[in-house]
Amino acid sequence: MSALSFVVECDGFQHGNDEFSLKCMAVACGRARTTYYRIFNTNALLTKGPDALRTYRFQTLHHGLALASTGLPPSMARPVLIHAILEAFYDLYERGEAVPAQVIIWTKGTQKTALVRDLVNCPGLPCPFLVRNLEDVACPTAKQLQPADPGPLLTQEKALLFSTWLLTEGLDSDPIRRRTL
Repeated sequence: MSALSFVVECDGFQHGNDEFSLKCMAVACGRARTTYYRIFNTNALLTKGPDALRTYRFQTLHHGLALASTGLPPSMARPVLIHAILEAFYDLYERGEAVPAQVIIWTKGTQKTALVRDLVNCPGLPCPFLVRNLEDVACPTAKQLQPADPGPLLTQEKALLFSTWLLTEGLDSDPIRRRTL
């Protein structure tokens, strides 16, 4: 196996041009059949002004995550992501499968792509980690992949939908394949 793909889906809160506050992260790897999910603490956002709180209330309706709930400190996002990926490495190794020469991390949207790229920008990784935007390979939205679900899709549900789509499209190990078909 030359590459191993992961889907990272994030949800959180943002008002205007304020910094994005990560609320939860799901990491799915279809080939390794693993999913990892963590919630982060965003209680500090409760001190924001009324306009921001109205925005956060709307976003809560969109993704179903409460603004005030316990979780890991946001500073733990990088270790959480790296841990999830390394767990898949261990699982593959323990099953006797070849360890990949590179990791491709897929996410949907330019803001999430930049966030994930920043999170994996650290020394000591076991192989190159490439970050790709699912929009660049015409991935449908989560709602298009799961049209029967009328409510908000959970973060981990979206990660699994996107991961399954990558496997179905044959893009889980070759990000260039779609462009050459």
